Amino acid sequence: MEISDRILDIATHKPSVDILFSAIEGYEDLKEILYLELYAEKQGSIILVGPPATAKSLFLLEICKKIPNAHYFSGTTLSGKGLIEFIDKHRNAKILCIDEIDKLSKREQACLYELLETGRVIYTTGKLKLNFMMENIKIIATSNSTEKLAKPFQSRFCPLYLWPYTYELFVKIAVRLLIERYGLQQEISTAIAKVVWNKFQSRDVRMLLHVGHLIRNDHTEQDIERIVRTLLKYQVQETDYNG
Repeated sequence: MEISDRILDIATHKPSVDILFSAIEGYEDLKEILYLELYAEKQGSIILVGPPATAKSLFLLEICKKIPNAHYFSGTTLSGKGLIEFIDKHRNAKILCIDEIDKLSKREQACLYELLETGRVIYTTGKLKLNFMMENIKIIATSNSTEKLAKPFQSRFCPLYLWPYTYELFVKIAVRLLIERYGLQQEISTAIAKVVWNKFQSRDVRMLLHVGHLIRNDHTEQDIERIVRTLLKYQVQETDYNG
C-alpha cells in the first residue's frame, strides 16, 4: 500500500489493510478483497471456507476488534439464546462476523437468508416476534465446508476457499508468533515449527502456541522433540469416564 493510501485511511478514520489484518501472516491478496468488501457502500456477504488452522476465525476476530459496529458470533456457542436474539441486541450493527456458520440451525439460516435478500429480520416464535430492517448489513462468515448450508442460502455468499499453509509459510508464522508471544529466538521458533510440522503432522497455528509456551531459548531441538513426544504420548481420543 502506498503512502498516499495510508494518509487517505487516516483521513477517513479507517484502519489500513495492513493494520486491520496485522496479526495474520500471508493471504495478502485475500486481505485486499476482504478490505474492499468491508468498506464497499453496498450490502455484501463473504464466506471463508476451508479446513481448520487456516486463519478463518482470526480474520473475523481482527475485523471485530478494529472496526466499529462489527460484532462476532460463533455458530458453536452452546449457551445463550442463539443468533437471532444476538442480532436483536445488535440492530445497529454494520458488520456481522459469524464463525462456523454451518453450525446454525435451518431456521437461523432461513432468517439470515431473508436478511441478505431483503435487508429485513423476520422471526416469530411463541415468545419472540421480530420484524425490523438492517440496511446495507455485511456478513462475513466462516465454514469448514458448505455441505450443511442450504443451497439458496449459499447463493447469497461469495465463497472464498482457503488452503492449508505451506511449510515455508508455517515457519514464517511460527517465527513471528513465538517471538511476539513468548520472546523466543528465531532459531528456536524455527525448530518448534519444524517439530510441530513433522512430529505432530500439524499445520495448526494453535499447536505452535501449545508447544511454544513450554519452550525456553536454551532448549535444543532434541529437547523440543522430547517434549513433543511426551505430548503425543498422552494425547488420546476423548473418553467419557462419567459412566
